[in-house]
Amino acid sequence: MNISYIIPAAGKASRLNGIPKFLLPINNQTYLLKHHLELIQNSFEDENLEILIGTSSQNLKILKDLYSNQKILDLTTYSMVETVMKTKEHSSFHNPIYGCIMPDTYFTDRLVHTKMFKMIHDVDAVVSVWKIKDYQIGKFGQCDINSKNRLKNVIDKDPKCKLPFFWGSLMWKNTFDQCMKANDAHFGETINRAVANGLNIEVVYAEGDYFDCGTFDEYKELLKY
Repeated sequence: MNISYIIPAAGKASRLNGIPKFLLPINNQTYLLKHHLELIQNSFEDENLEILIGTSSQNLKILKDLYSNQKILDLTTYSMVETVMKTKEHSSFHNPIYGCIMPDTYFTDRLVHTKMFKMIHDVDAVVSVWKIKDYQIGKFGQCDINSKNRLKNVIDKDPKCKLPFFWGSLMWKNTFDQCMKANDAHFGETINRAVANGLNIEVVYAEGDYFDCGTFDEYKELLKY
């Protein structure tokens, strides 16, 4: 099975005054992007895997200096979904399984990628979900899930939402591609369109904790952990 794993790193990091979020340190030995690359590689060491990083011109040299052996693409995009769409056009594989993870996140479930991969063969897409914490309510796309572990709807950043799980990463087949639009602000919009079009999206329940390091306050939660 061929897998193209996409890391969209083309944001301007305006909430962090331009500091590349994917370089934020986790400890003395590693940082966010390095953590994700190693986790993806370890998860699919028995498969045909390529990792594609879509970035902007301001971060291109940093990434190429760090990872000269990776496929790093210089893109001009205006949304995360558009970055993924343009990045996937450079896949070396015909009709692969696609995966996507945000490089400014951290999670403790080291088996989540392999759990998603086991589920993808029978559905159009798989999302991993985490139990939401009180301070995270209104900051994530919370998920309405049916009794068969199929995703029904994503409610994005609603502080009044009472749904207990939020989604954090995505894996899909090419049937999901038709639901992507470059002006989608985030994949929650794409996922809801896919569900409305009759696609089957499975949910994988991740263990442990998930941190979105998009702001200093959220990053400090990770450092406390």
